[in-house]
Amino acid sequence: MTTWISVDSTAPDPKPIAEAAGILENGGVLAFPTETVYGLGALQGKEGASKKLKELKDRPDDKPFTLLVADAREAIRRCTSPSIAAERLMKRFWPGPLTIVLPTAGPGKMETTGFRVPASITARALLEQLSGPLLAPSANPAGSAPAVNAEEVRSYFEGKIDGILDGGPVALEQASTVIRMQPGGFEVLREGCLSAGELEDAARGATVLFVCTGNTCRSPMAEALFKKRLARKLEVEVEQLEGLGYRILSAGTSAFGGSCASEESVDVMKERGCDIESHQSSPLSLEILEEADRIYALTSSHKMGIAALAASCELPAEEMERKLLLTAERDISDPIGLDINGYRSCADEIDAGLEEIMREF
Repeated sequence: MTTWISVDSTAPDPKPIAEAAGILENGGVLAFPTETVYGLGALQGKEGASKKLKELKDRPDDKPFTLLVADAREAIRRCTSPSIAAERLMKRFWPGPLTIVLPTAGPGKMETTGFRVPASITARALLEQLSGPLLAPSANPAGSAPAVNAEEVRSYFEGKIDGILDGGPVALEQASTVIRMQPGGFEVLREGCLSAGELEDAARGATVLFVCTGNTCRSPMAEALFKKRLARKLEVEVEQLEGLGYRILSAGTSAFGGSCASEESVDVMKERGCDIESHQSSPLSLEILEEADRIYALTSSHKMGIAALAASCELPAEEMERKLLLTAERDISDPIGLDINGYRSCADEIDAGLEEIMREF
């Protein structure tokens, strides 16, 4: 027998949501609304429910189900080294009608998993009640149109599933767009609510931040050298990077705004074909921490300063830990007080660190 549970999709009452969650936690299969179509859900790790889901969908073992997760951090935790493009798409379109297939570590091999954070209030309320993510294909037999209301689910699966959470008709009535991330971009596996053009625009480029103390020596040099390397890799001029969606910035944990780069830094950069003569120092701010796709601290103390600012502003610790990446295993030496050769040595250290991170861009 299929249990019917009704809920107000605009303001879900906790009681029916808890009842629906109980079906899933006890190993049942539940139909529920998302903003796109109705889905069939089984709690990950419930083998009986997973097997039943495969039978209902006539799904072979080598074709995995999408995982619905509560937020992007959960997806990032479960995948292996998401690209900057993937993270930018998550930030722009989640919660929403986008499924992103990402590499995940399977037993002794690399696998892929599709992740999605739904925008539906009902689906999100359900996920918040659960002990894990949901295996969640669309609610329809193979070859049939996905259900867009509970009555259609009933016509497909009455007596075959354990529960139907009726949240009324869905908002979009169109499946999510499914993409698979690849080196240098993504492949559209299924067209849906979002166009390839929208996704390409959002995935393009990156905001990269280099952080030192005063933002007059090390981080301006890192910013300039990185721009030069990135432009060379993309086969464009440095001046064209911004038009391609790249913002390369630097800041200081103890910087005063508006200070020039040190004379020695300017001279050493000129030797390397970079111009930082017009550089103006910037203090590290919450705004740029939130905007940056990658943050590279020049020393461990700078990393601690970034973490302290993030904690004081209650930025998610998991997100900041993912962004706080040193350019090398050891600190970049401070050239303040040294002669021009000391600055040259510092620039060499920075350049070596930049070579390590360039593979991600």
